[in-house]
Amino acid sequence: MSELISSDHKTNLIGTYWKVLVAFRWTLTLLILVFGRDHFEMQIMTLLSLSVLFQALMIGSSPMLERGNQKMSLFNEVATSLYLYVLMLLSEFMGETGIRDYVGQALLVVVGGVVGINFFRVLFNIPGQLKSHYITLKKKCSKNDASKVVKMKP
Repeated sequence: MSELISSDHKTNLIGTYWKVLVAFRWTLTLLILVFGRDHFEMQIMTLLSLSVLFQALMIGSSPMLERGNQKMSLFNEVATSLYLYVLMLLSEFMGETGIRDYVGQALLVVVGGVVGINFFRVLFNIPGQLKSHYITLKKKCSKNDASKVVKMKP
């Protein structure tokens, strides 16, 4: 349970239980995807509403301590909404149009862009993480210097 209530989030109510809310959201998303597959218009609208709700929660409560993580989560939520908006253009809800190929390409651009941005963010964070771990390791090693070692008598 301590992993669900994490210290890497703010201590306000939403920030404290953010991981629980995200787990609930993904469970709800999976249920909507599985049980709503025959009603695609309702499925897309429900998923879009859920995404907008989480965007509002993120903007209103800022649940993450690190501003970069907050911005990236919000970016991913907005990209999810954009994906769902474009996906609506492919549904029968919009009728038959001659732009289906372009809409499909737009979906690929949205997905590729989001994956690319998240991938490059991870790549740019690797040196900072390595530096942080190096500094921590260096501090631990410097604590074990020779002056603190107890010498044994033969």
